[in-house]
Amino acid sequence: MEKRDIAIAALAAALVWSGMAVVRLERYHYAAQMGLCGYAKDEVEHLRQQTCLEKAQPRLSSWWDLAYGMQLI
Repeated sequence: MEKRDIAIAALAAALVWSGMAVVRLERYHYAAQMGLCGYAKDEVEHLRQQTCLEKAQPRLSSWWDLAYGMQLI
């Protein structure tokens, strides 16, 4: 393997990792914006809301989340 191939593989891995982060953050953002997990009134509700927001999948697929997160749509 040449250094160029290793660099391409490393950059591809970094691109996938960054895309996954964008998808995760956009899901959280959209779920919070739409109020899918309600609104926290106290600390216990806040913890429940955070757990819900982390697991929410408000859009049809990760591709939509990626497109919205990168402001393509």
